[in-house]
Amino acid sequence: QLVQDLKNDPAGLRDAVERYTVVLAATCQQAVSDRMVDVLSDDVEFENVIVDEAARANPLDLLIPMSRAARRIILVGDHRQLPHLLEPEVERELELSVREETREQIRKSLFERLFLHVKTLESQDGIKRWVTLDTQYRMHPVLGSFVSDAFYKAHNEAFLSPPGAESSPQFAHGLGGPYEGK
Repeated sequence: QLVQDLKNDPAGLRDAVERYTVVLAATCQQAVSDRMVDVLSDDVEFENVIVDEAARANPLDLLIPMSRAARRIILVGDHRQLPHLLEPEVERELELSVREETREQIRKSLFERLFLHVKTLESQDGIKRWVTLDTQYRMHPVLGSFVSDAFYKAHNEAFLSPPGAESSPQFAHGLGGPYEGK
């Protein structure tokens, strides 16, 4: 029946999908903004909440969308590549007022702490709660191999940069060398 609907009534099928699929997008703080509360009730929960660039988010900001999840939270990010930043003034105050152990914990993003925590949980109960990407196609394989070796290999998170991508037009630079014109 679905195949027939796709063939005979694509507009009706599109209307049904749009009507019964709810996807909302917001920044972390906008997830509880007045405008969002106007659209939704104040206590609404979502089956799934996805936060992109979660490693960059301030822990308190990250908790906002996480608190809206009823079932699953998917945090997307890379604490090795784009760590969160603290306000310089707050960081200076912390240097004077707290122990080094506390400062080190504050420097870790909530994303990084959760990433390490779920790995610990997995070692205890065998349930995998995390996924890291193991292949990249966004950069030249030579550069990808360097990044993988320099920043990820020591953490057993090395990734592949498949050969052949270097001949893609997206990597053409016009400077000559071994990959020019391939």
